[in-house]
Amino acid sequence: MKDKKMWLYAGLNSLGTFAYVLLVAWFMSNAENIFGKKVGEMYSGAMILLLLIISVLVTGLLVLGRPILMFINGRRRESIYLLAATNVCLFIIFLLTILIFGWIIKT
Repeated sequence: MKDKKMWLYAGLNSLGTFAYVLLVAWFMSNAENIFGKKVGEMYSGAMILLLLIISVLVTGLLVLGRPILMFINGRRRESIYLLAATNVCLFIIFLLTILIFGWIIKT
């Protein structure tokens, strides 16, 4: 696979992961408005644990899905390259998020 295509996949995987993280953060911020204040502790704990499991599955598939398939199909170097490129893209998104939120908080 060409380098440009690898970086495209890495960027799309990273943006998908970032979008999912934003969606979960929005949900957690608004959970009290959605479900009301009187959700029992057991139910809220169970919902948080289920959300954690779903989040691990979704982000794991977004970050590791294609590299694992490539690795199984014998394209080991490409799979490691794609995983590394995805991590670089995620780190860049992380840094940009810190800069943007830091700028917003200062103003």
